[in-house]
Amino acid sequence: MAKLRINGDSSGYVDLEAPNAASSSTLDLDQVPQKNVANIFTTAQTIQNDNSYWAANIAESSHASVALRVTPTRAGYTKGISLGAIGKNGALSTGIQAYDTSDNSSNTLELNPHGGAVTTPSQPSFNAQRISNQGIQGGTTLIFDQARHNTGNHYNTSTGVFTAPIAGDYLFTFKSLFYAFSATEYLDLYVTVNGTTRNRYEQTGNSGQHTEIDYTEVVRLNANDTFYIIANNRNSGATLYSMYGNENHFSGYLLG
Repeated sequence: MAKLRINGDSSGYVDLEAPNAASSSTLDLDQVPQKNVANIFTTAQTIQNDNSYWAANIAESSHASVALRVTPTRAGYTKGISLGAIGKNGALSTGIQAYDTSDNSSNTLELNPHGGAVTTPSQPSFNAQRISNQGIQGGTTLIFDQARHNTGNHYNTSTGVFTAPIAGDYLFTFKSLFYAFSATEYLDLYVTVNGTTRNRYEQTGNSGQHTEIDYTEVVRLNANDTFYIIANNRNSGATLYSMYGNENHFSGYLLG
């Protein structure tokens, strides 16, 4: 019987023997996954199985919170992803979760198909209002200076301008009451992108009573494009309209 003995340093040796019967089993040492002393694979691995439902079954036996975690090791990189049982404080569900290894809590994506929810807490979004009246005389940028939320701080409460952080389709909504202009007077609303009018909307007065204006639109923006709303009292001069305080909102959300 053929035998190969591999001697170690002072810890012993390993004997490799050929089987008694012929076998098609082979061991190609060139294909053995290479690991370093820290038990870390140092070469890229491919796992493939053409004859079953899965190529690999990865299980965590000591803790139920995650089945597979991909963690960056390069200095300064802390973003990773986990797959399997995800969640916190024992509230676990099956899904995919992006996380930050620096504190393990700054999640930017959570896909939970069993719970029926996909959350994107870092998705650019804002909702703002103005508590005080704002006078409209000539062309006036509407400024909503009280942000209820401003994820990413892309809406400027001082200027009324939203700046798109990335290219995509954005949903914008606006609603307000204006006063006081007669039935023969007009208020023009200009939806503005990068200083250029996208659309103009016209609203006649309500005989000196409050007049409500609503706006909803999906707008495709490039990164760093600006979006804001200008109101103009067409009967310029001494006539002054106002956007009614507390009866208004301006909001935006990145759809994708």
